[in-house]
Amino acid sequence: MSETKKNYTLSEGQILIVSLVFVLILMALSGVLISLVFSHTQTGRVAYAKEQAMQIAEAGIDRAIYEINQPGGNSYSGEANTSLGLGEFSVSVSDVGSTKVIESTGSVPDSSDPRAQKKIRVVLTKSSIGASFIYGVQVGFGGLVMNNNSSVDGSVYSDGNIIGATNTQITGDAWVAGGVATAPDQQQTIQTGEQKVGEIEANEDAAQSFEPDITHLISRVSLLLKRVGNPFNSTVRLVSDNAGNPSPTTLATGSLNSGSVGTGYGWVDISFSTNPTLTAGQKYWIVIDTPAPGNSKYYVWAKHDNSGYGNGVGKKSNDFGASPSVWTDANGDFGFQTWMGGGDTKISSAIVGADTHANTIENSTVGGDAYYWTITGSTVGGTSFPGSSDPPAIDLPFTDSVIEDFKNNASVGGTIIPVTGEHLLSGSVSIGPKKIQGDLRFGENAVVTLTGPIWVEGDIFFENNVIVQLDSGFGSDSTSIVADYPADTFLKGKIDLQNNTQFLGSGAPDSYILVLSTFADLNFYALDVKNNADGAIFYASDGVIHVSNNVNLKEAIGYRLELANNAAINYDTGLSNVNFSSGPSGGWQLKRGSWQILSP
Repeated sequence: MSETKKNYTLSEGQILIVSLVFVLILMALSGVLISLVFSHTQTGRVAYAKEQAMQIAEAGIDRAIYEINQPGGNSYSGEANTSLGLGEFSVSVSDVGSTKVIESTGSVPDSSDPRAQKKIRVVLTKSSIGASFIYGVQVGFGGLVMNNNSSVDGSVYSDGNIIGATNTQITGDAWVAGGVATAPDQQQTIQTGEQKVGEIEANEDAAQSFEPDITHLISRVSLLLKRVGNPFNSTVRLVSDNAGNPSPTTLATGSLNSGSVGTGYGWVDISFSTNPTLTAGQKYWIVIDTPAPGNSKYYVWAKHDNSGYGNGVGKKSNDFGASPSVWTDANGDFGFQTWMGGGDTKISSAIVGADTHANTIENSTVGGDAYYWTITGSTVGGTSFPGSSDPPAIDLPFTDSVIEDFKNNASVGGTIIPVTGEHLLSGSVSIGPKKIQGDLRFGENAVVTLTGPIWVEGDIFFENNVIVQLDSGFGSDSTSIVADYPADTFLKGKIDLQNNTQFLGSGAPDSYILVLSTFADLNFYALDVKNNADGAIFYASDGVIHVSNNVNLKEAIGYRLELANNAAINYDTGLSNVNFSSGPSGGWQLKRGSWQILSP
């Protein structure tokens, strides 16, 4: 064999070996790739199954919330192995104090042999409207009239005059706000569109410009708002103009409390901590400055899409506090009103145990310090501060839209239409939530247990010796009895209480009954409280509360309040934080921040 042929044969053998090695390598790589693909597929299937299990568990939570909020749903304790799609869920519900804890487990394909499983927990609280009553008496521009020997054990804040008589006493502070004009200086009241404020996908803050017609102190602004969910309390700023945008310089601030905003549009009054003087024809801005955005909890500001207010414009920004803040046109004007200062106000012929704040103090005894512009015929036990600014007018706790929410909560339980036009409650009886399309009478010696709020589309009469008490299921929550006749608030909506009417909470601290009238004719009493009525929060949003001799009340709030001889209001400190709910039978909602995954 020649040398050349031998080399050729050896080369062929080497090529064959190399080829076999490459084939083996390729086969190994293919095996690895197949294994990776299979593993990835399995991982994807597991991830998909886990996602399905999570969705099924969340569906279990939704089912539980739905069942709990149905009539009689308070007894719902859960369910097991309910089929849904490619899996099933099991739900348990337990009562923990005044809350409900829901745990839901989603399994794919089933709980006996799950390929994937997820367990989540949420906490439910009662849907409620919060309010703070920090004064024993709070009255609007109608003011407070105190007859001989009447008293308020607590503080008084009045947007109108306080007029006393012989030996009339206020044990705490007395505040009389500076006067407010009877009509707005600037306004835009038409709603054809809307702007979300504090919503994460819209804009965090919003602003509306205006130019006053007169140079004067500004007392307050009113904003046309509604809410979705329970947004954060926010700050309303009055700022100057900076080249057509809101300036970072704040002239005054006020508080926007979510509890004062209803779920339907309504005017929300915002009082400022100070009352700066505005210059006629100069541009200013009203800014809603929210602390943080949210997906399911935000405000909605009514807007006129055609920019119907000629002296201003609406704008929006992701953050008023940014440096610099960036503002864009909202393509419309927001609903607003501006209210300038009015005439001088006063406190007269009163004995005040602590400090007194008023434009004018006359013929009074002040135990503490006195803040005023004018003082006559008075003595001051503390320090006098002449030339002090008038206190700002402050808002009553409930706006019209919040009162609408009270009524809507009552309507959930159905409507009673009395044949005679008047529904009678006598003996021992339970009622609520309920709307009554007519008048309501609490019969003599009746014992009535409220299981929810009441809306009476007419007048309410309490005869002698009536007891009204909350169902124990309210816990530390409160509820309302509302008299409102929307067709004509000058015709009906009065509440009359005879002797010895008692209002009792649920037995838990901080539990009260709100008795509210929207009757607006100032020539008659919206709420007439006779002797020895006790225990309720009495509220007349647009009318006069009259308190007769020897009556003891915990709280009185209204446009105007008249205390007869020897009448007394004794403030309860628990009123500083009150929650009004729809009752033990409904109104449960997710507690913010309670959503929790229990299994990975």
